[in-house]
Amino acid sequence: MKRHNHSTVRRSFALLHKMDSSFFSYVIASGILQASVSFLPMIVLSQVINRILEQRDFQSIMFFAFAGALGIWILSMLQALVEKAVNVRSQNISYSFETLVSRTTMSMEYAQMESKETKMMQGQIKADRSWGSGFFGVTSKTQQIVQQLTGIIAAIIILVPFLIESVAKSNWYLFLAILLMLALSVVCALLFDLFYSKREFSEMREMTLTENNSRFHSMTEGSRIISYQDIKDILIYRATSLIGPSVEAENEKIRCHALKLSKLNFIGGLIKGGSSGFLLGLSYCMAAFCVFVEKIAAGYIVQYAQAMYQLSIGVSSFLQIITELRVDTDRLVSTLDYLAIDKPQSAVNRIKPNTAEKNTMGKIEFRDVSFSYPGSNHPAIEGLNFIIDAGRKTAIVGLNGSGKTTLIKLLCRLYRPDQGTILLDGVDIWDYDEVIYRNMLAVVFQDFSLFSFPIGCVIASSEDYNANRVEDALERVGMGAWLQSQGRGLDSILYKEYEKDGVEISGGEAQKIAIARAIYKDAALVILDEPTAALDPQAEYEIYTRLADLIGSKGVIYISHRLTSCRFCDDIIVMDNGHVAERGKHSQLLDQNELYAKMWDAQAQYYRMQ
Repeated sequence: MKRHNHSTVRRSFALLHKMDSSFFSYVIASGILQASVSFLPMIVLSQVINRILEQRDFQSIMFFAFAGALGIWILSMLQALVEKAVNVRSQNISYSFETLVSRTTMSMEYAQMESKETKMMQGQIKADRSWGSGFFGVTSKTQQIVQQLTGIIAAIIILVPFLIESVAKSNWYLFLAILLMLALSVVCALLFDLFYSKREFSEMREMTLTENNSRFHSMTEGSRIISYQDIKDILIYRATSLIGPSVEAENEKIRCHALKLSKLNFIGGLIKGGSSGFLLGLSYCMAAFCVFVEKIAAGYIVQYAQAMYQLSIGVSSFLQIITELRVDTDRLVSTLDYLAIDKPQSAVNRIKPNTAEKNTMGKIEFRDVSFSYPGSNHPAIEGLNFIIDAGRKTAIVGLNGSGKTTLIKLLCRLYRPDQGTILLDGVDIWDYDEVIYRNMLAVVFQDFSLFSFPIGCVIASSEDYNANRVEDALERVGMGAWLQSQGRGLDSILYKEYEKDGVEISGGEAQKIAIARAIYKDAALVILDEPTAALDPQAEYEIYTRLADLIGSKGVIYISHRLTSCRFCDDIIVMDNGHVAERGKHSQLLDQNELYAKMWDAQAQYYRMQ
């Protein structure tokens, strides 16, 4: 194997040992027991045959046979128990590995997660896993390798007495037979690697590349990527003639790769099965020849033949499994590299905000802040300078792409500014303890996520919650009646991914639940990024007119391109192309008759009803 293959195998084994330090011990015990169970029957049988040929008395023969059968039964029981323990541990390791991957994702900086390098790595992980069996493949191959090694050792131990006897009698038949069998086993392994493993791995890579470049085929998703939402547009715009040929061409490419893989699998199976049958037959022929020329006793023909076969097939299988392990670990490289990503120290973790204990937010200052997204040559925001006083309700408005959401991501420490500093009470926010700082924020992002858990857990983001506070938060956003209509109340599961009786909700209901989650957190600063985008005008108006009741005296920042919220705010910051274009109260900005006034006039028709 290549150096990087050796390195990957070492990394995989090191991680395996870290997750379960006893796994290798159980695997070795399982291998020893399996070798014992495999060889003991032939040893007992050969001894029984020899005793019969030596005309021993019937009772001694039967006693030996019974003792041998009892030993085989006991070893088989022990082997089954240990095998079960190995399988359970292997499954646990596989699940622990997946948990480790998830925890690695959740521990990353947001900017790191959105980086081009990380996204490419995640794409490669997905492609690799579409072929491999994950870390479970490594544990399985480890078990097989140990089993083959213990089988080889056991076969050598059984053959040693015959070899010693051959040396004493200057008989080279046994040596030549064993050397021939070993040479053939190595040849079989080389043929397996040359005509199957290497070609299979190459073809899988080509198929993965073809699938990744496909518009409408996803092997990892198990079907073509044409959803029921797509069908509406396909039907209305009669796009079948556009899409159909692409679907057929892509499926044909995938089909050709699949056909090649099927042929390769046939070749691999033929080499594996054919070589095994050939070596077994040859070992018995050689054993029979040795008996015929009186080099070994007739009773040992089974023992000798089986030991010689197990030695040769063990060597061949060992080499083949090593090749397969190389392929499995190659598919794990992307995941192992992902787990090894250096996670930057995003916080000094020594400064605690002065206002944290009082659950209030101090003065926020953007001082000459500029930021560009990775890979972009155009700054999302540039040279921002403004102050938001504690406890005020501030609206940040502007057209799409003006930098509103980017500003909030910077304030939430999802990204670091390229230039400038964001200060809280005169201290860089990145110098504060990360957990304490984020605990002071409750954010409803434009693209918020609600998870499929009981409603009470979703609102509290925890299995432990205050039911009265959860119900109060839902009541304050107008979801009290909705909650009463759910048969299981706060125990009702959101969505149906994991519960067939889960609760499906509309976009507007989801947005209200997200706002209720922010209310429940009772944070010092509430940030609402397009909080009413999925609500109708009337529901939006009701939310904003009840803001004092919803938020209380907390500091609030509203991000919106819809200006209903602005009339309820103490201060309005108008963003335009990454800069602060205007600032003031609603009436002042209307009097200035600039960007804000134009946006208001354009949207005024939607507010006349209010």
